[in-house]
Amino acid sequence: MPLALHFAFNKRMGVMGLWFGFAIACVILDIGFYVIIRGGFKYRETIQATVPPSPEGRRLAYQINEKQEAIDKANKVRSPKPDLPFNPSLNTSAAN
Repeated sequence: MPLALHFAFNKRMGVMGLWFGFAIACVILDIGFYVIIRGGFKYRETIQATVPPSPEGRRLAYQINEKQEAIDKANKVRSPKPDLPFNPSLNTSAAN
């Protein structure tokens, strides 16, 4: 907001200055969010690589891994048979 007011009144750009100031402020804000988010991911990777997990963390990771393996196993059981060669005589969606 201060940037928009600066362009509108101090630089005597009027309404165009308000929009220009808001646009610049949005770009600066987006860059700030990007730096914060990217820094958070890098910080998390650094922490995970250097600090051994607590017993609770290891237990949670084990439980998540077990659940994921059960889901993968269930999906393999339910997966359809491999695609068979196309047989036009069995095509029921075509108009006769």
